[in-house]
Amino acid sequence: MRAADRTLLEWLGEEGLAAVLKSSLDKNSLVRLANARRVTVAGMRNQSVPADRLARLLAEKFARDEASRRPLMSALDTANRRLMEEWRQLPEEEARARVADDKITGAAAGRLLYAVARERRDTAAVEQARAIAARCRPPKREEPAADPDAATSQPAAAEGFAKERDELHERLRQAEESIEKSRRREKQALQELAQRKFDLNNLKLQFARGKQDQERVEKELRTLQQKIEETSARRRPGLSEELSSRLNQIQDLNRKLAASIERLVTRLPKDEKRSESSAPLVKALEGLREDWKTQRDGTRQATERSAKTLAHLSHEMTALREQVAALKASPRKPSRSRAERPRDGLERTGLFVDVQNVFYGARQQNARLDFEALLQTVSRGRKLIRATAYVVESREIDQSAFISLLQQKGYEVRRKPLKVRADGSFKGDWDMEIALDVLDFAEALDVLILATGDGDFTSLVARVKSLGVEVEVYSFPRNTAKELREMATRFIPIDRRLLIKQPKEAPVPEPIEEADR
Repeated sequence: MRAADRTLLEWLGEEGLAAVLKSSLDKNSLVRLANARRVTVAGMRNQSVPADRLARLLAEKFARDEASRRPLMSALDTANRRLMEEWRQLPEEEARARVADDKITGAAAGRLLYAVARERRDTAAVEQARAIAARCRPPKREEPAADPDAATSQPAAAEGFAKERDELHERLRQAEESIEKSRRREKQALQELAQRKFDLNNLKLQFARGKQDQERVEKELRTLQQKIEETSARRRPGLSEELSSRLNQIQDLNRKLAASIERLVTRLPKDEKRSESSAPLVKALEGLREDWKTQRDGTRQATERSAKTLAHLSHEMTALREQVAALKASPRKPSRSRAERPRDGLERTGLFVDVQNVFYGARQQNARLDFEALLQTVSRGRKLIRATAYVVESREIDQSAFISLLQQKGYEVRRKPLKVRADGSFKGDWDMEIALDVLDFAEALDVLILATGDGDFTSLVARVKSLGVEVEVYSFPRNTAKELREMATRFIPIDRRLLIKQPKEAPVPEPIEEADR
């Protein structure tokens, strides 16, 4: 117990402290203190308990519970601040006169004694302060004379009552501690239950994506098998053996024809012995030899073309078999491997945020998106190349503070004014510009992250995936188009870890509402 608390209890006692509490604080302040320190009367609300009784209960709490002394002393300091300042500034003689004044009794004496105890001074007034302790207590009631025999039994009964009261207080304290522990366990259990529900929803989404990937792989496998069958049909079974056999037959005929021509030529007489009758025959043989050479060259070229065709078909069949084997070995389409990937091995990431879309998704949950937490989440373990936020502005709403905040967090902010049509409708969307920016940066990224639930981006996601870039979509499940979720490589729902809760009565500084298109 602190010295000031001990002095206050020694000089005032519980009854005097109760009188000080009642005179210093109003009823509402006493009720608030009682509620805060769990001081109650069985079967009654603290608002209905008389002020003097609340003051006595708080004084008892002050005497036995050290944790309750500080808030009670703080409340008394606040209520008696002016009196303590006056006492601090009094000269020595006036301080002695104030303490010795017999007219100061009851609650006023108790408040004076409280000021003396809290603001000690090296003065004779402090030595005389104990004299006013008796005056601040309420007068005792005169009790009728009691039987001498009963008087001897009263101390024992009072001691028994005091002991029973202490036991009841201890049991009450233990019950309060048990209730507090139960409340903490209940709160922890509710938090764990909410986390389990969130994990279950994520598992369901992952299971659905896995099933979609399996169906996609099976479809691609069937397509490849169909290509193999079509290639085999074009090739025809035994095509290479048939071509080889025909080529061998042609080569045999060519050899036989060449041998016959050579035999005929050797049987002819020499130039000087040739007669005029044999000249046409010689000319015919020379022409036949030239025809044979031409046919031989054509046969050689046809053989080379056939060999190239067979090699091409064999290479195509091998490539198709490798694709089928790769699909069977890995159900997911692997990310592209690029020669220009950084040496640190980190995935290059780009974040594109449709501010209007995610803003209204968060507002349905009475919250707003934590842009800093989103940026930290998507860039963890990756190399962030670009982070862009797309905002629509209106002349009626000043969004300069919001835009400055985004820029401080590391976003590049693109701004567009809200257009008002002649018929009074509005137009303000970034779909076309976001798509162009994404396609411009796709070749420099390994992972594209879109913060939007707009189904108009489905075709863009399909196009980016065809370039070998993975696409992650961050949005609210309730506000995300089904086709966008199915097309994305991964869909990550925005949960409470990426949200800042807003009070229901607090106005939300909102960007411009997304206009009709």
